[in-house]
Amino acid sequence: MENNTFSEVKTALANSNHVLIPLHFRPDGDSFGSALASYYILQSMGKNPTVVCADTMGSFYDLLPEYKIVNWETGLDKMDMSKYDTLLALDSTDLARYTKDNKINFTLPPNLKIINLDHHPGNSYFVRNKLVYFGGVNYVDTTASSTSEIIYQIFREGRKFSGDTPKGTVLGCHPKILKMILLGILSDTGHLKWKISPKLLGIVAELISTVDYQELSSIMLYNYPKENKKYLSIIYNNLKFNDEKRFCYSKISHQEYLDSNIEPDKVGGAVDSIKDIRGYDFCFTLNEEEPKRIHVSFRSQKGVDTSIYAKALGGGGHKAASAALLLGIDLEEAERKVLGVVDNFQFSKSKNCFDV
Repeated sequence: MENNTFSEVKTALANSNHVLIPLHFRPDGDSFGSALASYYILQSMGKNPTVVCADTMGSFYDLLPEYKIVNWETGLDKMDMSKYDTLLALDSTDLARYTKDNKINFTLPPNLKIINLDHHPGNSYFVRNKLVYFGGVNYVDTTASSTSEIIYQIFREGRKFSGDTPKGTVLGCHPKILKMILLGILSDTGHLKWKISPKLLGIVAELISTVDYQELSSIMLYNYPKENKKYLSIIYNNLKFNDEKRFCYSKISHQEYLDSNIEPDKVGGAVDSIKDIRGYDFCFTLNEEEPKRIHVSFRSQKGVDTSIYAKALGGGGHKAASAALLLGIDLEEAERKVLGVVDNFQFSKSKNCFDV
């Protein structure tokens, strides 16, 4: 199971024309940033990119002009893909995450080329007892901070872009490309708090020689809709603590969304806001945006491999951040199911659960 080279990735894109770029469901800043950076890169190469997402996106993103580029609420299972020759799959372990229900219930055109760029563990499957990546062309680096960093690395190798490029910009790239790459890196590192290395800081230093870091970080950190604070107040009010097993969690029901007049596409960040509580090793939230549709998010910065829990629930992700989608059960049943999974794995004494 080997990656393609950067040159092979760029050649595959150069040989493409109509490129479909999906954001994964419940997109984060890295999904958004890597996709929109790729959109601008492909445009500069004379290609015809289209960005879609099965979901909508809250927080500050609607303040960015790139927000209007995305065709929202357009999953791969809901569209005609026959006009595309290439699918650029970013920041996802599989194609199911590009649909609302996290299921591959669609058929790809037989000649569709798939280019898979990702930094998540688990971006592979077994074929004849051999692990392979799901793309025809692949570059997966689980040591990278983000998929946006991988986009930067691929096009760092002397690639010059056409168009109106201000003199002195990094890589000869238009600032819009660099801004989206920086947005993705900042998002997936918690504004340079997680998975930091001298190499990454060097990349960020190059990026902010062109991008206005203060302006971008101000948009990202200080422009949450008021609905988000109402949402967080419910999360805080519903917090539960397990002192013996050193975890905490919270939940929000669909009825609480309705009672508080909160639109789900304007909220987010709940699980990140409770992961830093002293004395607790990990946390999770259960989010019922629609009846019997529960999104479960796990977080830890203290050694616990939360992906073990997420995978047991049919999801996946990183050790420190993972998620799963539970369908067809109510919030109380989902709560019992997640607690059962946590109890089953946490005290198995397995090194799979903890970095020891």
